[in-house]
Amino acid sequence: MSIPADQLRRMLEQTLVPPTQVIELDPDTIGATTARLGSLRGNLAERYQLNSCLTKASWERLADPESVKTILDFYLTTAADGYDQLMKEASRWAMSFDDVPTWVRDLLSPLSDNPVVVSMLFNADLLVAFESALWKVIPNRSGLQFEGSWNEDLSRQALSAVPSYSARESLPDGFVFVVGNIVRSSYLSGDRAFRQAATACGVLLGQIWAVLAGLPAPPQFVPATQFIDHLVNDVTRCDGVERGVQVVGIVDIPKPSFLRIEDNHG
Repeated sequence: MSIPADQLRRMLEQTLVPPTQVIELDPDTIGATTARLGSLRGNLAERYQLNSCLTKASWERLADPESVKTILDFYLTTAADGYDQLMKEASRWAMSFDDVPTWVRDLLSPLSDNPVVVSMLFNADLLVAFESALWKVIPNRSGLQFEGSWNEDLSRQALSAVPSYSARESLPDGFVFVVGNIVRSSYLSGDRAFRQAATACGVLLGQIWAVLAGLPAPPQFVPATQFIDHLVNDVTRCDGVERGVQVVGIVDIPKPSFLRIEDNHG
């Protein structure tokens, strides 16, 4: 019976006792170490890192620069052409930023033609939910494409997936979802697809913060990365494997406050 290399290494690790003069371990460190060495299968993070490491052989199996450019150009062109055709037909499945709420336009319009964002929208998708629909940002186009219907029940489900907001009674004005597209990323990155998708999601979140910082009256934007995945993936039509939400952004528009001035004359 053959034993996988990583399991064999772990079996050997379990027989090793570090010399007492090497390091003094506190209880927390001992607990973490024994938990790690106690499983032949290893922890998820370690196995993920091992399985997604590049070697010289796997590097040579990745797409060459010319193929990468061809694939990226094909996706960007196809996405843009599809949006353009819908707009030409005056279809309700596409919407210009001129026709969306102000906060959506102010937040997403600067992103759609940002070269950094466009380059990330192969490995990730940017979705926004407001009013009665869920929309997708189309790279290099000043508008959105319909992704699915939306309603108050879906808003409540999205909120319930974020533990710190699950007890909130009022609904937010909208949501922004940063979605890792693993299957699309795998065309270029192979086993490193999840790394690439996660990196793209982080870059997109950073670009959202940059836009918000430049707005004179920005909406309140609270990003959550700890949430109940299946609830969020369900409302965004993601399967959680080939395509999964990485960030849930909760958006609230500050309500104007009115100062009451009493007339004390007379």
